[in-house]
Amino acid sequence: MKKKLWLLFIVSLFILCNYVVKTYALFESNMEGELQNGIGRWNIKLNDILMSTSKEQTITINSFTYDESENTKSGYISPGSSGYFDLILDTTDTDVAVEYNISIDLDNIENENISLDVSVIGGSKIENSSVGVYSGILTLQDIASNPQIVLRVTINWNNVVEYDDTDTELGMQADSKLTVPIIINVEQYLGE
Repeated sequence: MKKKLWLLFIVSLFILCNYVVKTYALFESNMEGELQNGIGRWNIKLNDILMSTSKEQTITINSFTYDESENTKSGYISPGSSGYFDLILDTTDTDVAVEYNISIDLDNIENENISLDVSVIGGSKIENSSVGVYSGILTLQDIASNPQIVLRVTINWNNVVEYDDTDTELGMQADSKLTVPIIINVEQYLGE
């Protein structure tokens, strides 16, 4: 009887070990491979200039497109006329939402009756947070539906009688030009 019990014990132990090894083998597996995570691309251009994140870019506008006037030679501005310059923000190869800030250096404009304004052509809205400072956000939906937005900088030379002397003085300067420095900062929008 003892021999049968020992034999039964050894057979049971063998079967038990076999089940443990098979069960452990089900939970143990080794895999080799490469993990590939996509990285969001940042490829934003402003008038074909590549913008890097968190770096301010200064652009000097010196070639406006002026509205035609019968009293002003083509390509020039004078009191009572206006013009514009387009900044094209291209987010075609960008996979992240974007926030942009535009600061116009109004101190460079010597004549007080010359005003500047920034607007977006084609949909997106822009906020004027303070004098000469404009900002906007392009969500992923905005980028998918329209990867290029046009920021139009409009200049108006108001014909105000009290500024006639200043207007005349500015007009009498040989080769006088109006240059407008604009500081642009583009960064990833993380939501708020």
